[in-house]
Amino acid sequence: MQNKHNIDLTDAAASHNRQAWNSYRRQRDKGLVVHRGSLAEEIQEGKLFLEERWTELLGNVQGKQLLDLGCGDGGESCCWARLGARVIGVDNSPVQLEAAEKTAKELGLECNFLLADILQLPENLMNEEFDFVFSDAVAAWIGDLKTWFGNVYRALKPEGKFLFVGDHPVTKFASEVLTGETSETYRTHYFNEGVFIRREADERSTGNPAGEDFTTYQWSHTLTSLLEAMKYAEFSSIEMYETGTGRLECKQLAGMPTGVLILAIK
Repeated sequence: MQNKHNIDLTDAAASHNRQAWNSYRRQRDKGLVVHRGSLAEEIQEGKLFLEERWTELLGNVQGKQLLDLGCGDGGESCCWARLGARVIGVDNSPVQLEAAEKTAKELGLECNFLLADILQLPENLMNEEFDFVFSDAVAAWIGDLKTWFGNVYRALKPEGKFLFVGDHPVTKFASEVLTGETSETYRTHYFNEGVFIRREADERSTGNPAGEDFTTYQWSHTLTSLLEAMKYAEFSSIEMYETGTGRLECKQLAGMPTGVLILAIK
């Protein structure tokens, strides 16, 4: 059971990060951030927002129930749906979900999108009905791994699969050191996991060129923390894979693993 301090932190993080992602999305929609064009057009033209390794690990999703936690603007959710999955996407940002719903409608897909905090999922999502749970690029926004993975466990059917996708924690920290991103307000060594509270208006970034004033709460988890939290959730099988297909870009780290996949089976 979470204590009051943890609950207060969870609520504050969810509120501030929602505001941040609403801002990020609005700036993208205004053309201030060159990120993705029309997702529907890109998907129709053959772009797949799912990596081949992900689909190999989950297997056939045709006609299966899939829960996408932290679905964002719906690129991955829609691609899972085009493979035949019955998808429910969950995100903390209503503006992101509006974009996801727009993409699904343009593609003629029947995805369902739900506004919720991953750490406080509605009980009706945690009743062992899902064949698959998928989560990509979400870990930095979640401080309580045990609650997150515990919710995933409750959502899955027996023998259901959870695919966690993220940046490789070791390479991510090395990249931060080489690019000078470490500071007193961020981590100064790999084992410092956060929480890191950052005012975005203090420094304009590629994600916030308008310099809007909002605050983000972020965490950096070690590989050990991720795997230990998976074990705590009592999955029957846990397998980890390091990949070279993550989002990290740092020429000095060429040859290092950039992504990590964890496949957990209930």
